[in-house]
Amino acid sequence: MLVLDIIVIVVSLVYVFAGWYTNENNAKHLFAGYREMSKSEREKYDIKAILKFFKPFIINLGILTMLAYFSISFLFDYITALFVWIGIETIALAYLVIKLNKFKVNK
Repeated sequence: MLVLDIIVIVVSLVYVFAGWYTNENNAKHLFAGYREMSKSEREKYDIKAILKFFKPFIINLGILTMLAYFSISFLFDYITALFVWIGIETIALAYLVIKLNKFKVNK
């Protein structure tokens, strides 16, 4: 199951690097919905608060899901670990989308 291990490691590293290197200067290029907004629409969002939440969340997501996958694959089997990993990723990313929608500044 070396292929699954490599996939989990690569995805986790992508999350960690995305969280580590995202800042105010490149956020407008990296965040898909934010990128498409006009300048006046972007001003309705508090990008500093978004980044303050996003950066640690996405870094922890990468690290903790990788640790969960390898712990479960050690305790049970790879298929169980894969399904738990996918479930955690899905729930966490859905939570991220819901949470990020609350950073709109009322103007």
